[in-house]
Amino acid sequence: MKMPGTSVMLVSLVGLLLIVAVLPFVILAWITPLAPTILPVERARHARFPHGVIRYEEAGQGERALVFLHGFNGQLGAWSDTWARLDHCGRRVRLDLPGYGESVWDTPSFTLPEQSERVVAFLDSLGLRQVTLIGTSMGGSLAAWIAADYPERVERLALLAPSGYTGALRYPGLFGLLLRPGPLNTAATYIARTRVYTRLCPARKALQALTGTSSYGPAWVEALGRIRAPTLITWSVGDDGVSYTTARQVQQAIRGSQLIWLDRATGHLIPQERPELVAELSCLLAEGVSPATVAERMSPGILHEGEGAADSGTRATPTP
Repeated sequence: MKMPGTSVMLVSLVGLLLIVAVLPFVILAWITPLAPTILPVERARHARFPHGVIRYEEAGQGERALVFLHGFNGQLGAWSDTWARLDHCGRRVRLDLPGYGESVWDTPSFTLPEQSERVVAFLDSLGLRQVTLIGTSMGGSLAAWIAADYPERVERLALLAPSGYTGALRYPGLFGLLLRPGPLNTAATYIARTRVYTRLCPARKALQALTGTSSYGPAWVEALGRIRAPTLITWSVGDDGVSYTTARQVQQAIRGSQLIWLDRATGHLIPQERPELVAELSCLLAEGVSPATVAERMSPGILHEGEGAADSGTRATPTP
């Protein structure tokens, strides 16, 4: 005859095991960002590939183009204020990167090398052999990787506060810890790849974040040394999301690159906060202007007081 207390203990033990099993899924879903609302883009199109679909917008004509790559959890609509200022800048393309916005891709991994292959396949579908890449945050990290691995495809490069340098990314709390290489990242990635998680949390961006940042750090720094495209780096000394203290290291790692400091008021989201500046530097690069002279070629008022090219004698350089 079973004792009543034994049944209670068994039920309690089963309940505890269920909680232990479910809790990591709940925590990961709770701390991982939701996909934002899709911003409408009237002239957006969809390009289909064997493993997915890429949403994009294209305007202008020419054999070369400006190509804009958004940051983590972004979409092509993040460039709208910049895009509206590009009518005289030739052919240009903006896209939802695979796994973001309306670009759906059947994959358990979004590492920078894999994303680079997908972006290059997309460029091939448009018949673009050479482009000027403009990337912000994660999109800047991806743009740099593309330039390193496909040097023949990238004519010029603009990196707006790229996030890939070792220790640069500063997500707070547990989510920030999960993005660092190690056992926590490995365990979280395993959970995010399970069928249970992907079905219960289809709008969460755990896999994109966890696998994408696995390419950050030493591997990304090594890739910088292989970039041959003339490169312009732009960073704000008010950037709390991706440490501006790594800007100099990024500049030094990319041969012949130029760094432009922005003021403390600008922050991390440069395309949203300074669209007129991003549009102007993009157009100047598209015209063939050297990154070394972009700052001095900008229209009056585009650069604020105290902003300008690092080590330039023509403008004051912010002191980080």
